[in-house]
Amino acid sequence: MIPTAERAACRPSRCFLVLFVAAVLEWDQLTSLDADPANRLTKMHQHMLSLLSRNAASLCNLSTQWARASLALIDKPASQQRHATTTVVRDPSYSQVNDDDLKFFTSILGERGVVDGESALEPMNRDWMGKYVGQSKLALKPSTTEEVSQVLAYCSLRRLAVVPQGGNTGLVGGSVPVFDEIVLNMSSMNKILSFDEVSGVLVAQAGCILQTLDDYVSQRGHIMPLDLGAKGSCQIGGNLSTNAGERKH
Repeated sequence: MIPTAERAACRPSRCFLVLFVAAVLEWDQLTSLDADPANRLTKMHQHMLSLLSRNAASLCNLSTQWARASLALIDKPASQQRHATTTVVRDPSYSQVNDDDLKFFTSILGERGVVDGESALEPMNRDWMGKYVGQSKLALKPSTTEEVSQVLAYCSLRRLAVVPQGGNTGLVGGSVPVFDEIVLNMSSMNKILSFDEVSGVLVAQAGCILQTLDDYVSQRGHIMPLDLGAKGSCQIGGNLSTNAGERKH
């Protein structure tokens, strides 16, 4: 629910919008039979001035209400403001990684698939803008779907929190740990599995970099249907899961 003062602050903007829509609809009805663009423009100006003059008193009253509601929000104590910073507490029901967990993950992924060094974890604990910082003590790098399945099954059994991470190019911190979650880094799942040059269907692992895929299909007369500035480091799994990028024509 939006607080009362904030609802009051929103009302004038809604009223202005309703007034504008009404003006456009009325003008369209008035000029629908007039094919001359100059006449239509003149009538639009006259109609808007007439509408504003008829509603001048109401608009002034709405502006006053808007200002008062905004001041009421500013005067609120920090604890009552809607956008005040809230302290997030780690859920104690989740376990912490221990030595037995490390041994299990190493048995599944090998030493290369288990990252627990502080320097190696630093870029995985921070987004590329430096806005969000986590405290993960462990990152796992599976290379197959089966390994991902085994890791997640074990984490579920042990109540170990996990955050999946692709190229870590997002702007909202979605791939960065909040506390000490295990980072499930997809960079080792970077294989192109198949490509049908007739249908254009590409099957690739989640950790494939978008630029790599684009280069691969372009050599075969195709293009990847999406594009974005981070294409040289973002991964296709993250692109698809977050609907990132724009269509490329």
